[in-house]
Amino acid sequence: DASSFIVGDILLTNYRNVISKFEVVEVNGNIAKTIPFNSVIYLKKGVPIYNTYVYVLNEELEPLPVGCKGELYVSGEGVCRGYYKNELMTNQRFMKNPFHGGMMYKSGDIGMWDESGVLLVDGRADFQASIRGYRVETGEIEYILLNHPKVKEAAVVTKHLGDLDELYGYYISEEEITQEELEEYLASKLPSYMVPSYIYRLSVMPKLPAGKIDRTLLMKGNIEQYIIK
Repeated sequence: DASSFIVGDILLTNYRNVISKFEVVEVNGNIAKTIPFNSVIYLKKGVPIYNTYVYVLNEELEPLPVGCKGELYVSGEGVCRGYYKNELMTNQRFMKNPFHGGMMYKSGDIGMWDESGVLLVDGRADFQASIRGYRVETGEIEYILLNHPKVKEAAVVTKHLGDLDELYGYYISEEEITQEELEEYLASKLPSYMVPSYIYRLSVMPKLPAGKIDRTLLMKGNIEQYIIK
């Protein structure tokens, strides 16, 4: 029997009981890593593959020292010139590499180097928010929402309202769940500042052509057509 297998970006938590004895080998773009399936997988580990540079940079594109978190940028032979027929995304994500020449890609991942030269990846920049002075990972809230027995799909985003950032939760369910029930459930699992101020049940979760949740639409667009009232 096979004892390991290859996975992509998403590994559904529901499969833990089925394949808990397997070892997961993930090749995620420019980083290769192996993790025991029964381990905590929020914090990924890896090293750059051959002919690839990975930088941990601050907002001024300055390299950060070991142990300091920043955004990951990738450069090397495997980095292309941009997105196909998408100039806007290309200008947002691709730039000239100021360190080794060629192109550099802004990955959107947050990470840091450890003392042994291994890269630790700690989630996505667009999944992190500052709520009442606390650093919040929206993915953690989504994970708790998805563990509710009636919730089939969930997304949590941050919206800027006045001088404050507020958490908005969206979910898909076949059965109706009252606002009070969801708030009580989340409050039993999370600190108060991580409970979304607004929670909406949707008829359909908006998706991008690639099948991923359209978080930009949830954050900035008009989603009235999706909300079940």
